[in-house]
Amino acid sequence: MRKLILPLCITILSMAQSFAQDVKTKKDVVYIDKEAVANYSGFASAFKGVELNFTTLDNKPLFSIKQNYRRQKHPALDNKIWTDLIVSSDSSKISFVMDRPIFNDRKIIEDLIERTSVAIFDGDFSTLASIDESEAIIADSIRAVEFKASVSNALKEGHRNREDEELKFKVKTVSPVISKKENSTESFQLVNRIDVYQGGEFIGWITKEKRLYLAAEKYRYSVYKNLYKEFTIGEETTNQVLAAQIELPAPTATIVTFQDFKEHKLRYEDEPKSDSSAEQHLIRWMVKEGYL
Repeated sequence: MRKLILPLCITILSMAQSFAQDVKTKKDVVYIDKEAVANYSGFASAFKGVELNFTTLDNKPLFSIKQNYRRQKHPALDNKIWTDLIVSSDSSKISFVMDRPIFNDRKIIEDLIERTSVAIFDGDFSTLASIDESEAIIADSIRAVEFKASVSNALKEGHRNREDEELKFKVKTVSPVISKKENSTESFQLVNRIDVYQGGEFIGWITKEKRLYLAAEKYRYSVYKNLYKEFTIGEETTNQVLAAQIELPAPTATIVTFQDFKEHKLRYEDEPKSDSSAEQHLIRWMVKEGYL
């Protein structure tokens, strides 16, 4: 049996290698199987992003590609990475979603060939229509805008002006629940929850979660607001809405408030000074700034 398996593995490997194309870039020229097929210019950098322009070997414009990244501040929304490809001859644009950002020009070209074909460098764009995901990207963007608007509206409309009454905190017993976002490597373990009362009224709570996959421990604090009536957010009707979130420790203590989707760099005097008081410190900041 072993005598049969070894030749079979060698045959499969040889077939895979015969279909794989060797892509190289040298001095702004694209080489496929050691043959020059196109020139290119531009940049591919984690700092600048991706913007590359491709021409034929005699410098006739072919197409340009630009990588786009939309970072969603709310955990219920997915970050999106996509590439726009613009055909030089008629300025038509197609877009396709990416699993992760790519900042290496050779790997970007390899990914492009895998999605289309080598013929794209000969000006054959017939494969583009089949990979165009522009409508899906636009629809996702619209959903994100509508979701953000509903969250912001609920937090504004559901806010009640309160007198400067004493805050009281009640630690709630929690199970060590692990939450993981779909299609993500991020996972968090719930550490504790503190309910917040003002003037005897339950106004919200704060949770503390530990990030599991990092070597160094990092904590995510989420502040939830208890509204006086229910609002529709996405597909859910609720009166308990995520109002703010922050991860600590961090180079700069930045809290995101979802009433206005703003990032606030906390001043030194507003930063939590110890892990044990972080939850209460953040709640007091939220109340002081009118977010809770």
